[in-house]
Amino acid sequence: MEYQVLARKWRPKTFEDMIGQEHITRTLQNALINRKTAHAYLFVGPRGIGKTTIARIFAKALNCEQAPVENPCCECESCISISEGSNIDIIEIDGASNNSVNDIRNLRDEVLYSPVKSRYKVYIIDEVHMLSNPAWNALLKTLEEPPGHVKFLFATTEVHKILPTVLSRCQRFDLRKIPENLIEERLRKVAVSEKVKISDKALMALARAAEGGMRDALSLMDQMIAFHFSDEETEISEELILKTFGLTAPDKINKLVSSIINNEQGQVIMEINEQALNGKNLDNLFQDILKYLRGIEICILLKNPDSVLEVGSDIIQKYREIAQNTTLKVIQSLLETLSSSGKFLHDAINKQVYIETLLLKAMRKARAKTIDDLLSKINILRKSGKLSDLEVQTPSETKEKKTTENIEQPKSPGLKNNEIGKSAKAGDIKDLTKTVAEGISSNPKKVLTDDKKMGDSESTVKNKTFPKENAAAEIKGELSDSKKTSDISLSDSNAKVKDTSLPSSQPLVDTPEKLWHKLIMDMENLNQPQLKFYLQKAIPKYIGKSTITVCYDEEFGTVPAKRVSQKKDILNRCLERITGINNFRLNIIYEKGISTPSENIRKKDLNKVKEKIEENRFVKEIIKKFNGRIVDFRG
Repeated sequence: MEYQVLARKWRPKTFEDMIGQEHITRTLQNALINRKTAHAYLFVGPRGIGKTTIARIFAKALNCEQAPVENPCCECESCISISEGSNIDIIEIDGASNNSVNDIRNLRDEVLYSPVKSRYKVYIIDEVHMLSNPAWNALLKTLEEPPGHVKFLFATTEVHKILPTVLSRCQRFDLRKIPENLIEERLRKVAVSEKVKISDKALMALARAAEGGMRDALSLMDQMIAFHFSDEETEISEELILKTFGLTAPDKINKLVSSIINNEQGQVIMEINEQALNGKNLDNLFQDILKYLRGIEICILLKNPDSVLEVGSDIIQKYREIAQNTTLKVIQSLLETLSSSGKFLHDAINKQVYIETLLLKAMRKARAKTIDDLLSKINILRKSGKLSDLEVQTPSETKEKKTTENIEQPKSPGLKNNEIGKSAKAGDIKDLTKTVAEGISSNPKKVLTDDKKMGDSESTVKNKTFPKENAAAEIKGELSDSKKTSDISLSDSNAKVKDTSLPSSQPLVDTPEKLWHKLIMDMENLNQPQLKFYLQKAIPKYIGKSTITVCYDEEFGTVPAKRVSQKKDILNRCLERITGINNFRLNIIYEKGISTPSENIRKKDLNKVKEKIEENRFVKEIIKKFNGRIVDFRG
């Protein structure tokens, strides 16, 4: 008798023999018992997991002489003829070689004839995605309303190539890859029946090499049996299987993953180089690394990973041992980097170099400090009081501060040139403020005169402002003690200060324009672009004791003013932080006929356009015809 390969010899004959597809077999068995079978079924899944096998078993159960039954008896004439492939009512078609319109037309004509011996005429079409679109369109009507004696059973590995109109006419069943532990059990059963000596580790290696396909596992085992046929007494070892199929031993993978997690870059390079020199399949090695990292991640997340991981208990124990020496964050970072870049491994010219580079990159990113880590550390230091003096400054404030330091300070009695800056840098704020107060008290007019000579168009108070907030408070105290007041006229191109005196309660901050500019720039840090746009529509007027007053146009600025009023709480907190004064508030007023600088520029540009239009002689003639009227070309 001719030898029959293990994949055909051990092909399941009943639903009970199917492993790993219980979710499908249970559904089909219930449909058979209740006699509620559909007219078309579609089985989807990768190679070698039992799509065509389930279709054959289902066809036998439909036509079994003892029907309705959960499993075919495999003893009646119908079951035996279907198993042998001699039943003329069970038609198996290869979709790759019968994909034309003419083939489907012939099939459509044959469907009309009743079965010869069986209860149902069953069409099993394998690789059905190979049918052309015209062929599918020719079959649609028959597939939707076939005769009662016809059943269609389709199998495909690429369901995305099938037309949606076909999918809607079928009951779809998705087969999944068979777990390694189930494949290992079936191979052990086959080895005992075939009297083959093979170690348990070798069976595990074969199950891993099969990649979820039982047919591939049986074919590989058949190959190893043929290799050892001359020496039946020798046991098939794991080492021989790994060498034959280019697989990496689990211990080597465990060692490599441990080096990756421990950030041992040199050891990782040595392990990859060793596997490459031994002729191992680097694609399989990369997939094994990903699978190992996922197993470690599952062991960290779940108390009982056995329900998710389809491997043996000894491998799960190794996952747990490595998980004790790492964190979930490191594992997730490694998986994120490797899984997203692994798709390019297939097309890499030098796979060894690509894997080495990719692993080193993933290790570096897993150990790098993220922004969240830095922010959490800063918050810890701030809560402990070590960063109490830290002030966040915008780039504009930093530039402004450097410009202020470079300006030559005015000379005053009892105060040498640049003494202010040196004292501020030294941190001796109390002595500095006292010196400034004495200088102003002895000859305030002298100080004002020197300020005007410098061409300072802003407040004199700004030039006496120091980086520390407590320094401002001490300066105010010294000024009040000296009982010297002076009339300071603060003028600007857009606003005039209403309070001409400098009371002790007035905040020593920037001019209204500078303070308003700081508030606008602060909106960028708060990620408030729309609020920043509304703030730019306002014109700062003056600074009071604890308020800043801004003005909006009475006619065109009501909407921006309303939006700003809705966000007053945020703006008031920002003003308190910028000025260092509690309860510093924003006050909004309205004036008629004002406009922001951008609007003024726009009006000037519009007037220039109008002038150029009026200079054109053709336009002049048009204007004369319309009695001197001219159209506003704002569009």
